[in-house]
Amino acid sequence: MHSQVFVERKVVARVSGAGAAALSAHIGWAALEKSVALYGRDHAFTKLHVDLSGGVDPDDAFSSVPYEKGFNLLYHLEGLVGGPAAFEPFLKAHVRRYAYGTVAFGEWKAWLLRYFADSPDRSVPAKLAKVARRHFRTAEHRISQRRKALRMLHGYGYIRTTWIAHRRSVAPPPRQDWDAWVNTPGMPPTATPAPFDRSLLDAAYALADAWAAAAARVASGEAVTAASAYGPLAARAPEVANAWTNGQRVKFLDRLLELQKGEGGAASVPAAMLRAMGSAYGFDRTRNCELRFRFITASLVARSSTTPHYRDHMSRCSCSAIADLRCCAAVLLLLLVHHFFVLQAGDEGVHAAAVAMLTSQGRMKYVRPLYRTLAASGARGAALARRTFRAHRNGYHSICSKMVARDLGADDDAGGD
Repeated sequence: MHSQVFVERKVVARVSGAGAAALSAHIGWAALEKSVALYGRDHAFTKLHVDLSGGVDPDDAFSSVPYEKGFNLLYHLEGLVGGPAAFEPFLKAHVRRYAYGTVAFGEWKAWLLRYFADSPDRSVPAKLAKVARRHFRTAEHRISQRRKALRMLHGYGYIRTTWIAHRRSVAPPPRQDWDAWVNTPGMPPTATPAPFDRSLLDAAYALADAWAAAAARVASGEAVTAASAYGPLAARAPEVANAWTNGQRVKFLDRLLELQKGEGGAASVPAAMLRAMGSAYGFDRTRNCELRFRFITASLVARSSTTPHYRDHMSRCSCSAIADLRCCAAVLLLLLVHHFFVLQAGDEGVHAAAVAMLTSQGRMKYVRPLYRTLAASGARGAALARRTFRAHRNGYHSICSKMVARDLGADDDAGGD
């Protein structure tokens, strides 16, 4: 289990505010859902504690699961023991205890329970808890000694806190189903994200939905021109660039990706809309990997759904006269021209952007899914993905190279050429 993300979001909350930390948690939950969906909800690699015995390759189990499932467990535990005021001293003690080392989950869990059982009152500052532990150390302490300790605590101004006579009368953190959190595959037992503030997230989702609605008006002919539909939304570029956090921009693009997977499919976020939006908001030229990765992914998905509607036209065609047949032939010719010149030109731009990202950085969190999306974007995309990987596989980390080769079915390919 990783405490790194949990502590990282504590830092974000201190530096950028609770809203930014909440947004980071929502981004993490989405990443966890993707990892669980990729493996399958019953796959052993979606457990928090993965059994790597029996020849299991640890590289195969690498995902966001330990980071985000671990974060949600720690957030859950923090609530059980009384909130940040009680749990953050434990985090500091954890760092002191296990600095420069590692700890197995069983040992960590036992120490967690022992730590809170040793504290006379988990809601008071660590300084007072230390005083209390010194004077309530055993049940054999005399009543006079306990009264002396209470007088000392009164001097600190915390006499309103209810103190327990000795540590054996202090209950550990409330009981919970550890097995459901640690050894059960799939999403965490909470089933829904923790109740973090959604104001920044909702603003990003609302703008993404507005773009999708504008695209629907263009497709239906309700909007006279694409410019009239997209113009007011493109005009919000200064707000997106200057007032939004990067996390909001990430979730804005995540929402578009969700819409592409929804009922409307990829057509709900068409390529033309993405070009207008990318140009207005600068996503088509950003160097931020989080934004660049998502924008290219959405563009690849949109291009893969943009095909000429020959069959749609023929199914609606009721031509009988020669003149009507000539009309049909003219329409089909225009569609062919559209396919070979407009669509393939668009593919070249999106494919070039994908290859540029795949060959300019090597983080597996971007490289692996981007190769998968490129390969799924059509025959040309699949060929380009394999060709690019063969040329650059030796430049990636060995784990990344191995996993991408498996995804592309290129395990038997030779090294770089």
